[in-house]
Amino acid sequence: MENTKIKIEEVIGNSIISSKVFDNDKTKIDTIKGEIELDVEKMNEIINLIIEEHPDKKGGMYDYKLSKSIYEMLDINPRVAAERKNFWISLCVKYFPQWIPYRWGSYSPERWGKRPERNAFASLWWMAKILSDIWDEGEEDFSIYAYKSANIFLYIIDTMFLKSPVILKNYLIFAKNILSKGWNGENVNDKTFQKYTSYLNKRLSNLAYEGMSSTEVHDLLRECFYEFNKEYKSKIKDDK
Repeated sequence: MENTKIKIEEVIGNSIISSKVFDNDKTKIDTIKGEIELDVEKMNEIINLIIEEHPDKKGGMYDYKLSKSIYEMLDINPRVAAERKNFWISLCVKYFPQWIPYRWGSYSPERWGKRPERNAFASLWWMAKILSDIWDEGEEDFSIYAYKSANIFLYIIDTMFLKSPVILKNYLIFAKNILSKGWNGENVNDKTFQKYTSYLNKRLSNLAYEGMSSTEVHDLLRECFYEFNKEYKSKIKDDK
């Protein structure tokens, strides 16, 4: 099946204006960025199948599947992904409008906007790009934990330390273990782990971790959680 070439479109207000409208308008033609290849029919089939298979939207598997599909089907680099903001908007509002109402329950403008960490399709592509080094190693079982919580998802995209493969890999393994098994006999929920991630970001901001081994990173994550948990419990106790 031949790929459909999607022309970048301009978003004016709430309307999508096709680039064809500007063919004879020299003042607008410069806004057209070029073409990106994507098999629209195949992507629609993938999206509709995900919606059918995950009606309850539990566990993050729906985001995980679409994230991998978008990354594998779009042959673009990070520079193009960052520059072509209107391309991502056109995917949301014209080519695959069924995704946002399914995923968030309403057609929120925030989800089809230009911010890559909020745009429904751009954020999934970026997450897959961040995880691609781990996937290349053939280790995918724990990467689902990047999609289980919206807050953890955003922290990974926004936080530079998690984009180091050795940090990210061990962080997700740690997330898998602690969210499924708890810590010292106590359950740990997404909200608590999100706060830990914020704490971890501050702890690692001035640390030269690039040369650390996987074992050293693993031990560091556990040490940081121990210290965070002690401070967090103390704060909860003081607030009572």
